[in-house]
Amino acid sequence: PALKYLSKRYLSYQVGFIKPMPGFYEYILRHETVPPGDMLFIDDIAENIGAAQQAGMQGHIFQSAVELRRLLSNLKTL
Repeated sequence: PALKYLSKRYLSYQVGFIKPMPGFYEYILRHETVPPGDMLFIDDIAENIGAAQQAGMQGHIFQSAVELRRLLSNLKTL
């Protein structure tokens, strides 16, 4: 249910790449106008976060909805 609150979401099964394949992150970068450093990639697997960071994105390991809500609220105030 939380996905409906995100401005954009890319799910690997929808784009045809399995994370952490570089193609998944390249797909995102090709379809966005936002610089990679301004993107926040959220996942519950550290390897996937590492691959996103290699592509230049910021990464966050999902641990709980409460913790993610706090992070996103803090980002909105920046």
